[in-house]
Amino acid sequence: MMSKKEKSLKLFENNEKIIARKIGFSLLGSFGTALDELFFEQYGRIKQERVNSFVESFLQHLEKNKIDIKTLDPENFGETFEAILSRVSRTKSKEKIIRFKDVLNKAVANCDDIEISDTYLDLINELSEKEIEILDIHYDLLNGSSELLIRIDGTKSELKTINEEIKKHQTEYVGSGPSLPSLKKKKKALVAELKRKSNKFQEFQKYRNGNYYGIKQSKFDYYIQNLHSKSLLFDAGIGRVSSTGAFKAMKITEFGIEFLKFIENE
Repeated sequence: MMSKKEKSLKLFENNEKIIARKIGFSLLGSFGTALDELFFEQYGRIKQERVNSFVESFLQHLEKNKIDIKTLDPENFGETFEAILSRVSRTKSKEKIIRFKDVLNKAVANCDDIEISDTYLDLINELSEKEIEILDIHYDLLNGSSELLIRIDGTKSELKTINEEIKKHQTEYVGSGPSLPSLKKKKKALVAELKRKSNKFQEFQKYRNGNYYGIKQSKFDYYIQNLHSKSLLFDAGIGRVSSTGAFKAMKITEFGIEFLKFIENE
């Protein structure tokens, strides 16, 4: 919480910025006057209308669910409410405003720690709806593909060991251990198992293609790397025997899962 002195200083800084802008606009003559009207009046009015509509919708939610606002923790909820309103005023995305509305409605019942909330609220602002959809798919459908990749690695390692044993049988005398026919039989079974697992893994790959989301592959690759940079996804293919290439076997992080839980509409 800011002290009174800090709040006064902040207000003074904001007023200085406004004065500086107005002076700058005045130096531009009639063009500056038009900019002043656009920036301070029209844009400010749009932001205020956006906030008013959001607050009205929230009050309707409280009334509909018979929630007494006096029962809310004034400090925790107040900070959350202020944090959300500041972001609502800065976005024109209807989808993001709906997400902020869902978060606020959940906060009525459970005010999360404001530092955590700020992180998640920033992500709502920064991520596109398509990126959230991609993240959601990685949670619902692609977690299994990462585990499958681990099992494929295990099968490949077993197959490598069997091949080495078969080669040893063929090049030198082996007095004990599995016979050559039994080794070949096991190899055949492992090859079939590897093929089955690999085919299953390929079925998941359609979710790693831009076409599935109705976007270009280059855009999809950008979204994946952006989600990775925000620690919402990590590359599960790095260091594997079954090398898939960078960003081709992404898996959702615990942070990513918690973010999806934060924004889900219960």
